[in-house]
Amino acid sequence: MPLGDPHLSIDYEGSFTAPYVILDTDYENFSCIYSCVEFNYGYYADFAFIFSRSPKLSDQYLRRCEAAFKEIGVDVSRFTKTVQGSNCPYDTQKSL
Repeated sequence: MPLGDPHLSIDYEGSFTAPYVILDTDYENFSCIYSCVEFNYGYYADFAFIFSRSPKLSDQYLRRCEAAFKEIGVDVSRFTKTVQGSNCPYDTQKSL
């Protein structure tokens, strides 16, 4: 974890506990979340999330998150957008 010990963690039933680090947020529109876990003797899995309170995130908030991730060495070119809002096939996802 490039930021030191995390103060929060993710703990889903049936899964392992993982650190939950809030890199940036304005508490009203977005948050940039990072988690990195070591397992199997030196292998790492890292996760980055950009959360928004609306289906469409303003470019200014997206840039703030990208900058926060870059600052800790995360390659943001790995990111993919997840469809949200009326174009998202929620019913199809429920049947999976």
